[in-house]
Amino acid sequence: MAPPLLRMHGIHHAFGANQVLTGVDFELRAGEVHALLGLNGAGKSTLMKILAGALRPDRGTIQIDGQDTPLRSPREAQAAGITMIHQELRLAMDLSVAANVVLGAEPRRRGIFLDRPAARLAAADALERLGVHLDADRPAETLRVGEQQAVEIARALHRSSRILVMDEPTSALSDREVSGLFELMRKLKREGVGVIFISHRLAEVFAVADRVTVLRAGQVALTVEAARTSPEAVVQAMVGKELVSASHGSTPRKRSGVPRLEVQNLFLAAPVTGGRDRLTDISLALFPGEVLGLAGLMGAGRTELVECLAGQHGKRMQGFVRIDGRPIRLDSIRGAQRMGIALVTEDRARLGVIPDQTVRENLFLSRPRAIRGWLRQSEERRAYETRREELGIVAAHPELSIGSLSGGNQQKVLLARALESQPRVLLLDEPTRGIDPKAKEDIYTLIRTLADAGTSIILATSELSELFRVADRLLPLRQGRALPTIEAASLSERELLAMLAA
Repeated sequence: MAPPLLRMHGIHHAFGANQVLTGVDFELRAGEVHALLGLNGAGKSTLMKILAGALRPDRGTIQIDGQDTPLRSPREAQAAGITMIHQELRLAMDLSVAANVVLGAEPRRRGIFLDRPAARLAAADALERLGVHLDADRPAETLRVGEQQAVEIARALHRSSRILVMDEPTSALSDREVSGLFELMRKLKREGVGVIFISHRLAEVFAVADRVTVLRAGQVALTVEAARTSPEAVVQAMVGKELVSASHGSTPRKRSGVPRLEVQNLFLAAPVTGGRDRLTDISLALFPGEVLGLAGLMGAGRTELVECLAGQHGKRMQGFVRIDGRPIRLDSIRGAQRMGIALVTEDRARLGVIPDQTVRENLFLSRPRAIRGWLRQSEERRAYETRREELGIVAAHPELSIGSLSGGNQQKVLLARALESQPRVLLLDEPTRGIDPKAKEDIYTLIRTLADAGTSIILATSELSELFRVADRLLPLRQGRALPTIEAASLSERELLAMLAA
């Protein structure tokens, strides 16, 4: 019997003391679609970064066609016939379709000059093999999302890639584009290409995959032919033991009177490049002192929803919003802040902290300039001490660079900044991502304390256990649409995952 196209055996990898992969075995046959599944933090991304040459395993071997193949860099992985198509597509938007298809492997005249006619022919050939009809001279910036994806796949064919990793490729696609992508995957199978398909959408997995592997806590929990298993069995493998429902121990809160925040028929249009609308007909009610958890898998629309409520999408968002019964417009960030809405972003490094400023400067960044002009640093330091004690911020001095703090303490500073505005509605997007367990516990306690004091909180997180830890009710999101709101205590984590992945 011929060896598998790819065999990863006994793969171990740790980041410091955090063991992310422990003895993972994964195989890919030529001409198959092998789905790689798992909850957030299961190890999927780390395993694929090793395959793509971006990380080196601590232990383990990688074989291609039965031959040991060290992958010490992305260039070596590409030379071995491995291409990864990321969820965020990586086209050069100012170049043509043809230039993008041959990018990195351009035909040259005299070894120096780009051979444009040859580039057009190569692009046309790769697209023809996929059955895709695009003008090779068309600018990439004019393509729809599905067409951009086809160009990336054509680039892989041009490079003679035999192993194609597709990371959440359907998250931004319309139903029609998803069908087109699956047809492309079937054509790749017929050409003998092996496809690793990473997705949270089980219906799509069972529509296109030949085999399924589930990672859980850095180990293989299940590898099986797709035809011999079921979505329920896959969910069980992803979750493992049955977890309790709402564990914060409180009884469901009584909700009466006027909601603190009410949203009706919220829409967020697709970007100009096409794809499906990001959010469709979302309605919700959030009451004083309530924690509403946004439950959804990758691409479901959690972040887009909190960004809309924070005024970040301007006029692309449509719908009706009320605060304490009063109609408001959320077409700007400043307008949302004036209405008492504060957001703690998921992207702490890029959109949250300013690394070259101090802890104090980061904490009081949102104070009006008029106040900052006359408020002495000593007064800010006294206010900092109050927040430090309230949130348990560990920093020897408020004048330290915030970049010297741990991720958990940086996150607490961002929370403190949001609380400085005394918000009526606090939006938390992945508030515990990348922080240690002790800092997580501190933030969970803070969320419940704020809710007990009357703050209304929306928590968006990919950690299902986190939702059950602190949320009173859950708003499940699936592909930009909301399912009925449910009491967190009324279902288990496994039941919720099955609902989200349907």
